[in-house]
Amino acid sequence: MRNLFATLFMSLFLVAPLSAEDIDAHPGFKLVVAQLKAHQRFTPEFVNALRPQAEKGDRAAIAALALTYIFDQGIPRDEAESIRWVEKAWQAGDADVVYSVGMMYKNGELYPKDAEKSFLWVKRAMEMGHPDARYFVGFAKEKGLGVPVDLTGALKLYQEGAEQLHPLALMRLGIFHREGKGVPKDSQLAFRLWMKGAEAGHPLLQSTIGLCYLRQPEFFPNAYPEMTKDDVEAYKWFTLSAAGGFKTSTQMREMAARRMSQAEIKEATDKADAFRPTPAKK
Repeated sequence: MRNLFATLFMSLFLVAPLSAEDIDAHPGFKLVVAQLKAHQRFTPEFVNALRPQAEKGDRAAIAALALTYIFDQGIPRDEAESIRWVEKAWQAGDADVVYSVGMMYKNGELYPKDAEKSFLWVKRAMEMGHPDARYFVGFAKEKGLGVPVDLTGALKLYQEGAEQLHPLALMRLGIFHREGKGVPKDSQLAFRLWMKGAEAGHPLLQSTIGLCYLRQPEFFPNAYPEMTKDDVEAYKWFTLSAAGGFKTSTQMREMAARRMSQAEIKEATDKADAFRPTPAKK
């Protein structure tokens, strides 16, 4: 099942199509879809129709009301009322809504930017088992965002995330080891951590590995001066990263290509074609 809160959010902006499975499984979606198709905005009548579904515990309806009162389109903006429905989503065990609100507070999207509130909601999402929340709690502890700096706590959360091959956790944990931040300095361990993410198929880490092999410190200050430059490997990883949607990798691949023969480009392309990601741990 897709993130209900994100699906509603995308529907609100883009009128993204919702699957029959989504709609049938969550009656609140039927009201949301009908409202968006007819009016493209929330209205008092819509809220009155949606509220009974939300009061019965329909998660999509609860998420929609949380958005209704913060989006300020048809219904006056009311952060307190929005959060009241977010709290109901929390009580109902909807980690997606809880996490999304924490990230909105972090970025100042819809909810005003507030590091402490962001940490509160993301931490709750982590406690509910949201797969991305653990990383962002760790990042908040590392940077002191809404909570005192706690490098030991951040490191522990990054290590836990790395065990599950979370790409951002692997990235930050690698940087900790690369810089000797709270752990012994070990650039080779950093590289191995990033390689795990690359081999798992994460475009961010594939680009990072490409940069390590490309040896272009102006783009990647932590690139390894002790590593042997390998344009074939760089081209391979940038190709995989670009295919995964990491747009800057295309530019980086062209930098490698300018130094390569056609035979080397073919070799790198063949390696990328043969690549199969390692499965993530459950």
